[in-house]
This record gives sequence, structure tokens and C-alpha cells, in this order.
Amino acid sequence: RFGAVPSGLGLSNTSNQACSEGMIKGYIFNPLYMNSEMGRGAGPSELPSNDFNFALSLLGHEMAHIWGVSAAVDVDGSRESLVDDWCFCHWRWDLHAPAVFPWLEDQQASALGGGYWWENPDGTFSRVADDYFVPASGFSYLDLYLMGLFDASEVPDMFLLRDPVPLRYEDGVRIYSGTKEIVSIDQIIGALGPREPVAGNAQTKFNVAFVYLVAPDHVPSGLTLQRHAAMRDKFVEYWSHVTGERSQITTEVRFDSSVGFGRHAHELRNSPTRPVQLIPNAGTLYQQDNHVHDAHCVH
Repeated sequence: RFGAVPSGLGLSNTSNQACSEGMIKGYIFNPLYMNSEMGRGAGPSELPSNDFNFALSLLGHEMAHIWGVSAAVDVDGSRESLVDDWCFCHWRWDLHAPAVFPWLEDQQASALGGGYWWENPDGTFSRVADDYFVPASGFSYLDLYLMGLFDASEVPDMFLLRDPVPLRYEDGVRIYSGTKEIVSIDQIIGALGPREPVAGNAQTKFNVAFVYLVAPDHVPSGLTLQRHAAMRDKFVEYWSHVTGERSQITTEVRFDSSVGFGRHAHELRNSPTRPVQLIPNAGTLYQQDNHVHDAHCVH
């Protein structure tokens, strides 16, 4: 994540990358290996139509970190964090954070953590869905609010399950006792301040670069590049769905005559993968087929 972030997220601004000109939002440095489970049409789960499930989960999860998470809640005048893992960047385990627009399943927890808690008639709670990673998940109301896609008025109450105690398994689902404590969006705004810009004024369209990297002197197969392009297109579909079609991703190619690709420009424009606009003087390498190019900075 680079540059200024919206207010009301509990995040601090970071310096812009040298070549970003204030436009780049961030980058995902976790590699996706196209010749592993990440790059196959069916990820490591039993769902029948889980195209690139592993890759979608990782890409969606990491992209959502542009907006967090680092939220807190105001509890009786005291600020309490809603994150508690090793990096303090994922929702705490006891937070009810169901996905609003789940991907392939009917019930999912947020791709950024938490859980899907079902309150049973006897006062116990079933943990019907855990957080990420596979299968790929959608995002909670709170996630979509922090992204600037939902107005605060659209965010229903959530809850924390205080003092959870595991009781038993039923049909593969663990049952817990615990105390349900309601958490409202007003309490979160009380701790963080309102999100600015608000939904309706926030950025919702993002141009994303998918860069295929290979070792020096290595030529990727056409099939691998086709799978790379298919994964990219599936992620565009996934993002639109899990954001309720309130956000869109493009992978548009815009060529700047001041940059140019010389004799390889036509090859790149019509290649199975799409490079995005490039800015000079960043000094990184982009390799497409058996040609190496100065990739500079993407945004």
C-alpha cells in the first residue's frame, strides 16, 4: 500500500513509491506459481467449479489490504482492536464477519478473517465458516464499508463472541458457548472517525497489472501464458461478484509514446497477457516470451 489512505480506516499514510507519481495504490509481492495448484483450473478443494480458487483467494485477500485491516471499536469509552493476529492486519477470530456476496458457497466468512457464527436456538453458536484461504471468499459488510463501497447506513450490527468455549462437533461443525456482544458501525466510527471519502465518492475502479515473470533465458510455454491470462480474467469476474458489482477491475493496456517498446510493441499489444502503462526510470524487469523489457512502474 502506498500514499495517502482514506480517513476512518485506522491506517497511517505511507510514502509513495518513487515512480508512482501518487497514482499507484500498492502491489502484491506474494508470487503465484503458474505451474503449481495456484495456476490450475481447479484449486485444492472439492468444489466442482472452483476455477483458480487458490489464486483468487490470495489475490482478493491481498488487494483488500489496501484498505486494512486495522479497525477498532469504541466499548464504553475505551478503544478495543478488532484485529489480534500476528500481524495485526486480519479480523479477530471471535468477530462475526459473514461475506455479503460469497463466492461459490452459500455461507462464507470474510476473506480478511473473522468467522461466520450461527446463533442456535439453545443459545450456543455454530462456527459454520472460517476465514480464508480456500475456497476463495467474499467480504463482510465492514470490509465493504472500509473499501468505500457501502455507506455506514448499509452496515448491520455485527457481534463479538466473548469467552468462547468449544462444546462439541455436530455434522462437522464445532459448537461453542459464549456471550454475544453487539458491535455497531456507530461504535466503529466512534473509534476511527467517519470514512472519508464516503461511499459514492470513493474510488471504485482499479487498473491492475498482471506481470508474468520468468527466469533469465527461460521461455514460458504458450499454454502457461494462456492459463495466466485466464486466471487474470477470472479474477476480474471474482472481484466484481464479491463486491456486489460496486467495484470493477480493468487490465487495460495504455502505451505511452515517450516510453515505447521499439520493435516489440506490436508483439506485446497482441500477446496473451496484457502489460499496463509503464513509466520510465524504475529499473525493474518485465519479461514477456523471450524478450526482456524495462517494466518500470505500473498503476
